[in-house]
Amino acid sequence: MPCCVAHKYGHWCSGEETLMAEDGKEYCVYHAPSNASQKPKGKEFYQMVRDRIKNSSGDCRFDGSVFPGHIPLKSLSLKGSLFFDHCRFEGNFSLVSSYIRGDVSFKRAIFLKKLSIGEPAAKGLGSMKNHYFYTTKSTSGIQFYTALKIDGDINFDRALLHGSLTLKQFSSEGKLDFSYFIARQRVSINHVSAGSLESKHAKFKRAIRLLDLTISGKADFGRAKFNDFITIMRCDFQGLVYFSNTKFKSRLRIRNSRFKEAVFFERTEFNEASFPLCHFGERVIFSDVDLQAVSFHKSPVESFYFVGCNWLDYKGRAVTVDVLNLECANEYKEIPSPLPPVHSLSGRGRATVSAKALAELYRRLKKLSRVESDEVISI
Repeated sequence: MPCCVAHKYGHWCSGEETLMAEDGKEYCVYHAPSNASQKPKGKEFYQMVRDRIKNSSGDCRFDGSVFPGHIPLKSLSLKGSLFFDHCRFEGNFSLVSSYIRGDVSFKRAIFLKKLSIGEPAAKGLGSMKNHYFYTTKSTSGIQFYTALKIDGDINFDRALLHGSLTLKQFSSEGKLDFSYFIARQRVSINHVSAGSLESKHAKFKRAIRLLDLTISGKADFGRAKFNDFITIMRCDFQGLVYFSNTKFKSRLRIRNSRFKEAVFFERTEFNEASFPLCHFGERVIFSDVDLQAVSFHKSPVESFYFVGCNWLDYKGRAVTVDVLNLECANEYKEIPSPLPPVHSLSGRGRATVSAKALAELYRRLKKLSRVESDEVISI
């Protein structure tokens, strides 16, 4: 009898040995539940997987398979694509030091423990082509290490991750897609380059760090929700960047980053935000945004354009959050004192903006309101 679920996955397991599971149904050795008494386990199952890949002349499929233990795949060479769609990994899974000439797909896979793709750059390390992660789930952590060359997309569309996620040191000409992605633990992306970035409707429940990230095309964070702080540092965005209807429930800090094209903050919700030492090649448009918690200290405000924004009001005067600091307020005589208490954007006490820097910031903002802005800034 053929495997009872073979039709769901394209009959790739036709011809494989079958066994009877506890539910009374007949499965192939790959699709059988892990509690099936006759299902190979441990090193025996791992060797079956490795041999199947080594003996494949083209694509190699494992769609819908149940992996009962650790699967450490290493030093593999495959001329086609490798598919793990709809798979269930009950132990650690790793794929390192291999050369896959096609795609590597984990569409709708479930990871109960750690997934590791790549390793720290080392001599003789292979390269990967086209990684796809659609609706991928994990209860542990996902890590990508090493300078991989990826020609296709890396897709976490509708992924649910219970563990941490780290992407580090690789490049892709395709899209880095976190659409509808849900991360319940910390996310870190370091030294990664991609063709585009999409995080529409994503939900990040813990902190996220984007460091030394290069995006050659569009970056879209539309309708994403960040519950914890987000740091974007030393990044290079070469296309349009969108934060439309994005919700930042904690601190947003974009520092020392470069934006070649326009940046859009449309109906964006801020809790705390700052943009120190950034370079903007085109306009940064704030439209229908509440700016009461946004710091403009050390920001290139000449690139900013404000439409229908709500400024922090103190005794009838529009001010920025930078002025809510006793250290500078006592020196900056135009601003009434005492001022209400406020924590700095770093969360480590009060801000350290000097009176001279604050006065210069306001001079630049007033000039901007006369020349560029669509509204009058009365600071």
